[in-house]
Amino acid sequence: MAYIIAEPCIGTKDTACVDVCPVDCIHPPKGRTYDDGRPTFDEVPQLYIDPTECIDCGACVPVCPVTAIFALDDLPEKWHAYIETNKNYVDGGKFQPDKYQKVSDPQRPIPQPEPMPQPAPEPEPAPEPAPPTPQSDSNLRDPPRHDTLHA
Repeated sequence: MAYIIAEPCIGTKDTACVDVCPVDCIHPPKGRTYDDGRPTFDEVPQLYIDPTECIDCGACVPVCPVTAIFALDDLPEKWHAYIETNKNYVDGGKFQPDKYQKVSDPQRPIPQPEPMPQPAPEPEPAPEPAPPTPQSDSNLRDPPRHDTLHA
């Protein structure tokens, strides 16, 4: 029975477990690069336990600050996919690039940014009133002039 690192490790990646592991089965440690192309510490979302190298000592469990490490038999059902995630990162000291990509991508989709709130559209301006229509009412005309000359 191996130990499994599950979802709470994502984004945390505290390395106390790496420091206490007597057999170097937790990957990837900070500052280490690999010749086999496996992602380094800064490139992975979480740490992984190699189930072949793990000696089931349990030293990693109490030092994990986010309770992400479980014995296989104690792993909550909702995190059973992490069994394969851990195994497919590295198994028996060998990186599994094809399996790692297939298993890790569906479980951890790339987070999409929240859509930016759009300002409410400006209300359309009210149409300008039409110019007044000329009136044809005779009362509005100038009265006729009656110029009479008186001499």
